[in-house]
Amino acid sequence: METETKENKGKQQILFVLHTLSVGGAERQLSSVANEMARRGAQVQILLIDAPTVLFDLHPAVRVVCVNQKATAATAENTAPCTLFRMKKAPRLSAVEKIRLSWAHLFDKKRAQYLEQEAYLKLSFALPLREYLAQYPDATVISCMTIPNLSTMMALQTLPNRAIFSDRTDPQTEYPPSSPYCRMKRRYYPRAQAAVFQTPQARDYYTFLPETKKYLIPNFIDGAKYPPRYTGQRRHVIVNFCRLQPVKNLPLLFDAFALLHGDAPDYRLEIYG
Repeated sequence: METETKENKGKQQILFVLHTLSVGGAERQLSSVANEMARRGAQVQILLIDAPTVLFDLHPAVRVVCVNQKATAATAENTAPCTLFRMKKAPRLSAVEKIRLSWAHLFDKKRAQYLEQEAYLKLSFALPLREYLAQYPDATVISCMTIPNLSTMMALQTLPNRAIFSDRTDPQTEYPPSSPYCRMKRRYYPRAQAAVFQTPQARDYYTFLPETKKYLIPNFIDGAKYPPRYTGQRRHVIVNFCRLQPVKNLPLLFDAFALLHGDAPDYRLEIYG
């Protein structure tokens, strides 16, 4: 167990939860927010539930911890140190949970599928998170992306922390309605005191959350990291950079460009992914 140092006593405590800090938009946004919070004097930690990879520049005061019990030492390419957290005992299901899962396999295959996914999240991520977060009862916990969100809200069921989750994808296309993860969202997301969304469509998808919990905050960029705005002659090309996956909703881009192309046929669309 870690103890709070005299230097950090009284500081605002913020713990972020994410898969890892490799490439990605959510990772970039989270690292930027963490850096700014640390710059303002908060005690900031980033908890990784997957791999101990850190490829973004972080403020020296930001601490990174990997809670994945199967993770090995951080890679040499890391841009910041990453500590490995180890539980006192190996995570395991309770006797009641095991019995419930066994009965479901016998009589209700759909429920068994749900319980299997729930057990996976609990054993892999939620139980290690809960043991670590229990050391910081006054901290605000902010998670990003669906699996970290579910695992964090699951871990916080019996803890007093203020919780915020951020949905960084299109929830209508990420998982089909029949997915166990959609059902788990209804069960665990209400634990959060606030939820952050990028678009009105994502915000409105969660009809089971009260409107008072929902906040719309678009992505931002750090202007200091970009070159001066180009003022020369531009090519008639629109460029898109993204992962080539359904969640990025490229058909919407195609439809929008088709409308533009009708009025400006000399323009073309280029996609890099």
